[in-house]
Amino acid sequence: MLGALQARTAMGVNGSVPLPRDQQFWALMGPGAPLFPAPLNVPNPATGQADPRRWQYPVSWNISQDMGRLVDWSTLRAAARDVDLIAQCIRVRRTEQSSLEWDITLSRRTVEAHGLKSTEEKDALLKEHAEEISRLISFWSTPDKTNDFSWPEWLEMLMQEQLVTDAVAIYPRFTYGGDLASLELIDGATVKPLLDERGNRPRPPAAAYQQWLYGFPRGEYTATDGENPDWEGTAGALIYKPRFTQVHSPYGYSPVEQALVSAELWLRRQQWMVAEYKEGTTPRTFLKSTLAALTPEQIRAWEDSLNDFYSGSTGNRHRLKLLPEGFDPSIAEDAAERYKPDYDEFLVKLICAHMDVQPQEIGFTPRQGLGGAGHGESQEAITYRKALRPTAQWLASLMNQVSYSFLGMSRDLTFQFLGLEAEDELQADQVLEKQYRSGRRTLNECRDEHGLSRYDFAEADMPMLVTERGLVVLENSSQTAPPGELITPMQAAPTQPPPEDGNTDPGAPAPARNQRQRTAPPPTEPGSEEQSAAATPSTEDVKKAELAAYWRWSRKARDRARPFEFAHLTKTDAMLNELDLTHVTFKAAGDAGPKAQGGQTWPAWEIDQDTARYWAREISRAFAGIDTDRLARRWTEARKSVDSESWLDGQGVSLTGALRQVLQGVYGDGYVIGLHSSRYAVDHARDPAVRWTEDWGGWSPGDREAAKAIAGPGLERLLQQADITIRSVAAHRMRELGDALAEGLDQGHGPEEIARSLRDVLTDPGWAYGVAVTETNRAVTYASQQTYAANGITRTEWIAASGACPLCQRNVDVGPVRLGQSFPSGAIGPPGHPHCRCATAPHIDSITDIL
Repeated sequence: MLGALQARTAMGVNGSVPLPRDQQFWALMGPGAPLFPAPLNVPNPATGQADPRRWQYPVSWNISQDMGRLVDWSTLRAAARDVDLIAQCIRVRRTEQSSLEWDITLSRRTVEAHGLKSTEEKDALLKEHAEEISRLISFWSTPDKTNDFSWPEWLEMLMQEQLVTDAVAIYPRFTYGGDLASLELIDGATVKPLLDERGNRPRPPAAAYQQWLYGFPRGEYTATDGENPDWEGTAGALIYKPRFTQVHSPYGYSPVEQALVSAELWLRRQQWMVAEYKEGTTPRTFLKSTLAALTPEQIRAWEDSLNDFYSGSTGNRHRLKLLPEGFDPSIAEDAAERYKPDYDEFLVKLICAHMDVQPQEIGFTPRQGLGGAGHGESQEAITYRKALRPTAQWLASLMNQVSYSFLGMSRDLTFQFLGLEAEDELQADQVLEKQYRSGRRTLNECRDEHGLSRYDFAEADMPMLVTERGLVVLENSSQTAPPGELITPMQAAPTQPPPEDGNTDPGAPAPARNQRQRTAPPPTEPGSEEQSAAATPSTEDVKKAELAAYWRWSRKARDRARPFEFAHLTKTDAMLNELDLTHVTFKAAGDAGPKAQGGQTWPAWEIDQDTARYWAREISRAFAGIDTDRLARRWTEARKSVDSESWLDGQGVSLTGALRQVLQGVYGDGYVIGLHSSRYAVDHARDPAVRWTEDWGGWSPGDREAAKAIAGPGLERLLQQADITIRSVAAHRMRELGDALAEGLDQGHGPEEIARSLRDVLTDPGWAYGVAVTETNRAVTYASQQTYAANGITRTEWIAASGACPLCQRNVDVGPVRLGQSFPSGAIGPPGHPHCRCATAPHIDSITDIL
């Protein structure tokens, strides 16, 4: 009853119909029914309710002489003129923006709507608009023809208005024929925006703006309407565009207005410094008397005597002056000693932040820290992100509005600032590269993004993975190799082409195939129940989580007395992910079963580990020249949000040169080991009576000169081919450095802790040993296959080292293959994975191999 009565009463208030108040409001001790509104505006016929006002504007806004400003326009003008820092910042912003090149081109929406991919297609559409583009460029080259202001002059004035008042006002002047003749910039401080009853801008034909001059409105103008622009001789249109718009005011919020409080602090600071010189009261020197109390007359006499003697006389100030006992001089600090620049730097940075300008751009270089190329690039990126690009987008939107409304520009075209897309293209290239490397895009799809012509070979349309070991084509990859194996690029074939294969009789030093002891279980076939059970998503997720935990441990654990224990990853998984196996243990039973082949020997196994240990120490010391403390400080100061690897490149950090110097020694020693071992293997295969003699010709691990003399020209060929591998290893370590930087920043670590993480990555003994073992064996295999080819060996077989993984075991099980042909893993010889010590032995097919 009461609710119905209140509802009927409220209906009489300005004709509004209140919403129902149901029983949910009438509970005891409840929230109470809402008051019925008494709307100020006429209700909307569709809803029966008054539409909301945009803001609670002052009553009689449109007729008040008060412009409704919290800060007077004259204050902003004075700050922009008299505060030196603000004036310099405005000059920088104006110059930066006006110096950008511009053009009229196809809009991105047009390109996407027409499905334009190639540059030729885009050029064809541009030719259709060539005449229109020429007309638009001609107009914008001199937008204010009334005052003959060119584009740079006109844009600098517009930027001045936006930065100071944020009340950009443009009066479009038309010819009597209705064509746009000129765009005249008007002092925005004289323009008062009018409001409708809801606090919005009135729509045409109602006046939206008035120009107040000498305390009274002298003209009124409509808002711009692209459909029906007003011509010369009527109530003209006015373009009024604040950039930093506000809901509670029709005015903008300019950078100068934002910086006013900071600017006042800066002015007070300058006044204090001037007062130090003009009105300071602190004498340079005091004389403290320990004598009996002196009368004021005596004190004044002493002061006059000393001041008269020293004042204005440089010569007297350099002479000794004997004072009576009891006078102790006390020298006060001068202004320079009391002045500390830190506070001034803080104020400079504060004002520059309001104006979106870096302090270096107005002449304030850092007093401490780093200011090299990397620091400069980071500051340039901040300026681009905060100031240049957003302002260019706002200006382009304004120019497009004018062009569409008054110049009749086609919607296919857009006004565009040039030179800004380079940063965007770099980021887009990085995204495309990651998508290509992860198999999410093909090479031709990447070229389509850049409007380039497609490659005509089949591989360009195949998704593939780009790994440290090479390319993995995803199409039919499960048929190329068993699941879980890494498909690696083929190694270089021997220089001498092998003849066709003969019979398949095994030869020494490997035992005959029917005598091998294969106690390890055969590999799981694709599609089997065992494989399906092992490849469930839950198992893979668990392994990924465990792998992520290992990487976190490896970066943080400097004291690795206790190894990391894998509960789900197998040794094969670890090798495929190139983990350091020296500090890990495995619970998973996936690698059960003996892996070594009984009876097989390989001479290199007697010395390869000693060689690897020697070079592991050299690898750990190779990066000692990298200043990790400096990098950590720079990184924490920059606080960059971009890719950490790209940032490292910008700092000039390169691991390739140092790594190449060490790995060339590794390859030299490995080549010598492979040369002697393979020669013995060939001799023993032809004559089982030949025995191994440990004679290395005066060479020992680390003896570069001896290795070079023994190896001969074969080593030079290896070093030329190995440069790709060296760069790949260096790139992998650079990624580890980048990950350490990114993780340190994410976790809020300081420079010291980040520097320790970087040193741990660079000097990791486990990683160094793994690289030394792997690359030593790579050189051993290269030298071996060169020897086999030179001796007419046509077939080789894989022999497994102790503790070999299932990946290598499959290579063993396949038996002999043609020299230069791939084993099931995709490689023509070891290493099949990091830390691999397996080898290839010659296989004697016929009597022609012995002769």
